Amino acid sequence: MDAKELTGKIKADTNGLFETGGAAAIKIISEQLLKPYVGDASFKSGLTKLGIGVTASYLLPNGAAKRMITTAEIIDGVEDLVYASGILGMIDGLTGNNNSNNNLMVI
Repeated sequence: MDAKELTGKIKADTNGLFETGGAAAIKIISEQLLKPYVGDASFKSGLTKLGIGVTASYLLPNGAAKRMITTAEIIDGVEDLVYASGILGMIDGLTGNNNSNNNLMVI
């Protein structure tokens, strides 16, 4: 690999990191903006956010902003659907409610 190929690879990797960080920031901001309307991790919330992501993928012009917004909303929508489905509640410890201390007796 020569220097030119290496420079191109570094630039591509940096763009991927920028877009990933941007998607994370957009996800956090959009969660706060949408919280009054669909912030309850329900099926409605998940489907709404998936709809926003899919709509953005069709309506926005190609580019980094489109990829970041689409990624952020689809990830947030899937997250809500997973929480709403109760899958995490079936796996002990994943919800942050570790019930391992429920067997303690207080005397």
